[in-house]
Amino acid sequence: MELLRDFKKISKNDVSLAGGKGASLGEMTQAGISIPPGFIILIDAFEKFLEETDLNIEIDSILDSVNHKEIHTVENASEKIKALILRAEMPKDISVGIQKFFKDLNSKYVAVRSSATAEDSANAAWAGQLESYLNTTEETLLENVKKCWASLFTPRAIFYRFEKDLHKQKISVAVVVQKMVESEKSGIAFSVHPVTQDRNQLIIEAGFGLGEAIVSGQITPDSYVVEKQPRRIIDKNVQIQTRGLYRAEKGDNEWHDISKTQGEKQVLSDQEILELSEIILRIESHYGFPCDIEWAYQNEQFYIVQSRPITTLSDKSIIRHFQKFFTREIPLIVMEYWHKGEFDGLKRILKGATHFNPLFIKREDGLTETYYDMNNPDTALEPIFDFFKNNPKEFDQAVKEFEYLENKLKSLLDNFKFEAFGDLFNTMTEAWSYLPIWIQFGSVTDDKIQKKFIDKSFNIRDKFQELEYKIGNILVGTIKDKYPEFREYIQVISFKEALNDQIPLINKLKERQKGFIYFEGQILTGISKEKFAQKYKVKIDDNLATIGEFSLDNKIPETYNKFFTRDFSLPALEVWYRGETITPKQWTEQKQPHLPYIIFERNDDTVACYYNQKGVDWAQQLLLETAKKDKNFIGNLCQIIPKKLEFIRPLYEKPVAINHKELVRFLKELEEYYPWFEAMWWLMELTPEQLGDLDVDELREIRKQTNDLSVGTDIVIRKSCEKLFPKIKDFVHVLTTDEVINKKIPKLSELKARDSGFIYTDDKLFVGVTRDEVEDKYNIKLEKIETDSTARQIKGLSAYKGLVRGKVRRVMGHKQIFEIQDGEILVSPMTMPDFLPAMQKASAFVTDEGGITCHASIMAREMKKPCIVGTKIATQILKDGDEIEVDANNGIIRILK
Repeated sequence: MELLRDFKKISKNDVSLAGGKGASLGEMTQAGISIPPGFIILIDAFEKFLEETDLNIEIDSILDSVNHKEIHTVENASEKIKALILRAEMPKDISVGIQKFFKDLNSKYVAVRSSATAEDSANAAWAGQLESYLNTTEETLLENVKKCWASLFTPRAIFYRFEKDLHKQKISVAVVVQKMVESEKSGIAFSVHPVTQDRNQLIIEAGFGLGEAIVSGQITPDSYVVEKQPRRIIDKNVQIQTRGLYRAEKGDNEWHDISKTQGEKQVLSDQEILELSEIILRIESHYGFPCDIEWAYQNEQFYIVQSRPITTLSDKSIIRHFQKFFTREIPLIVMEYWHKGEFDGLKRILKGATHFNPLFIKREDGLTETYYDMNNPDTALEPIFDFFKNNPKEFDQAVKEFEYLENKLKSLLDNFKFEAFGDLFNTMTEAWSYLPIWIQFGSVTDDKIQKKFIDKSFNIRDKFQELEYKIGNILVGTIKDKYPEFREYIQVISFKEALNDQIPLINKLKERQKGFIYFEGQILTGISKEKFAQKYKVKIDDNLATIGEFSLDNKIPETYNKFFTRDFSLPALEVWYRGETITPKQWTEQKQPHLPYIIFERNDDTVACYYNQKGVDWAQQLLLETAKKDKNFIGNLCQIIPKKLEFIRPLYEKPVAINHKELVRFLKELEEYYPWFEAMWWLMELTPEQLGDLDVDELREIRKQTNDLSVGTDIVIRKSCEKLFPKIKDFVHVLTTDEVINKKIPKLSELKARDSGFIYTDDKLFVGVTRDEVEDKYNIKLEKIETDSTARQIKGLSAYKGLVRGKVRRVMGHKQIFEIQDGEILVSPMTMPDFLPAMQKASAFVTDEGGITCHASIMAREMKKPCIVGTKIATQILKDGDEIEVDANNGIIRILK
């Protein structure tokens, strides 16, 4: 039985003997590439070790006692098995052979690395987390070999093998032993630039000392971009190096400070960059595919330590199109596990089917715009659904794996200390890998997808959200606690900087505070969005993608953005405006400083609502500060709000006409108590990161009691006024509250003018005044969505699939509810409960707003009618009588005639 083999006798075809890493090193050695010499302890050696020590029997016995649903049994088994392997005596023929090969290397120090048979395959997750032991001496060699063998039995590896029902099967690992290069310089190179994906460019990263410092992310290396044809250096990004990782006298690694003179220099000279480029291109040419390469430099010679294929490149050059999905506060450390989970982890779970590539652009105001590239075949959305449709058992497996990680996260949070900081981050990264699956399946409506997938995903996502935000808070809070002097900058400090006690200089942190771009693991400062797009050959689309219900995160500060369009009556708008802007707030003496705060514009038989984002931010910040300062504030809200709802709630939940006396009381109480409701609503819009340790669970339940308040109160007002003022039944929605309370009805001509259009803001009603005039008066700009009147297609989000052709009926408000004819297609800004008679007659629904849980979507699923929501522009493009095709299978409305 062959137990060991020299690199020179190994090729790329020997993965089953030498593992992936070993086969690659052997292949390059045979190709004449400068590789530090070494040998492989073959897979057969590990199996012989287990057999002759009878460990295979003991290991099986220990694994038989594991209940993988109980984490502590998995961890106990891991500790026992690893202890058995490390205590066992290695068979003499193996140990003697290793020592002989070691002496032939004529090297005091070697690197010892695991090389799994499943490396770089879909099974790598359960094959084990591979180990590397640098600066290994003859005294520690055999011990480190056994540690590599033991790496097959980490808790996670055991768990996965049980989940995949592989714990009874043999698994194996080879071990690479390679002469250590005492690197003066080292780094990583990619034979194709992995970010720009320009195949005529390669990139080299370089630092002083051992390459482990770069691979682990503990230093920021120089980077050099080289054009292949013609061969030339086209970009150099030189970093100031303050320290390097070097071998210590006793064989361990230690950090050495680098002098300012040396640290400010380019790590590789231009000549060395071009010399290394030739080696990189030679490796790429030999393998026939782009490569990821680890290199070292000693005594004026380059050595290649490892080479792997780059798996993240697309097959052809694609201009990547990044579209904005939302804007919110996101700390840098959250961006890091977010990106790593979706970019690397998701790809592993889906066995290469797809992955996501989030782009984060942090603005100077502290908010981060988040974009996704969905038009690239490598990062497309549909393969997620296809993968689980074709492999339904993999879905159950993903659920089990995620539940294991979720339990581990909860365990780490119990009595959390800084020592668990790294483990918490890494476990969260793994858990985040699964979130795109739960989010996409949890929000889909597709008859071809198993209902259990949808329900399970929705429940997992819903349950995990609180834990997700809690972990983000704890990671950021840990940085704040450990580095109180940098509390102002905790949002822009990275995981590795905090973990390794390498907080950047204040100037660098201040630069990040001004804004940065986080893309594919890089923190890019001092670059505009436009320059970034040009340099990385991407298109950035700031038109908001519709991924769910309306959120404040989607608003752009310092402008008036449309919140929604609904046909609300004027009395309801007045109560709303005064309640949030003018009426004294019983919970604070402060008044809304950003006026006018809300703009209501009636046009085309409906009302658009615009908010001043500065005013929203002010209200939320005031509420947050009040709640954190007064520990009883939220508890008081929980007691007060149900009392304030005692008279109002039964009426708006089952809206019917009430008499004049009751209506006056209804309007007055609604306006008086509105500030309390506003306080609750804005608090509930805050992210868990913003809320911190505030307990809002009870308040969240009370919030549900007001879900129907806006729509329900409007219906009560309309029905009551129609009964009280039957002569102007068609115009009661444009009466003012004062006119309703005092029964002072204006002339019909005035009501008709209001019905044609008005703007209500600053507690003033503007009739016959244009939008431009109001904008000029208050020096504001209301959001306006540009449309192309010649467009023949409109896109939106499919809420219920199907294909229907028919004529358009625009239902902008209550007036058109009874105008629709059987089989017509209802087109509206957004449907409301009052629209039910029209929806029953319609053959399909199209809306400007909403997501998969909006009223139109819910009714479409109940009625089984095709529905496309979130088009943004349908009511502006489509006219009554237009013939259209609603292709809800693909989320497209086609204009036929």
